[in-house]
Amino acid sequence: MLPLVRPDRVYVAFEFPENTNRLHIHCATQPSHFPLYSTLLDIIYDHDFDSALTLVFSFMTVKLAGQHLAPVVHAIFLGECGRIREYHPKLYDPPAHGEPVIEKIQIVTADEKNED
Repeated sequence: MLPLVRPDRVYVAFEFPENTNRLHIHCATQPSHFPLYSTLLDIIYDHDFDSALTLVFSFMTVKLAGQHLAPVVHAIFLGECGRIREYHPKLYDPPAHGEPVIEKIQIVTADEKNED
């Protein structure tokens, strides 16, 4: 199993563990989620600016904001991504220029949608 936080403080936006029937959504300041890929209904992606991604699951929506997200999108689209990771400066050193970085993960569950 891949470690949640790397001991060398190197930030990696997404990873490819062996078992990818679930997507580990590793949030920096809130609980993480492990939804099954089979519950992923849609991927909404900002092609022009490469900075926003929304994953629509049957029971929640996951909104990602960041930079250089195309490799993350393609890994999820292919069902090969096992983990996405939110960047936080207290946990990781800044990523190299041009590398994918997920600056914010916002999760909205079906229960929260119904409260509006």
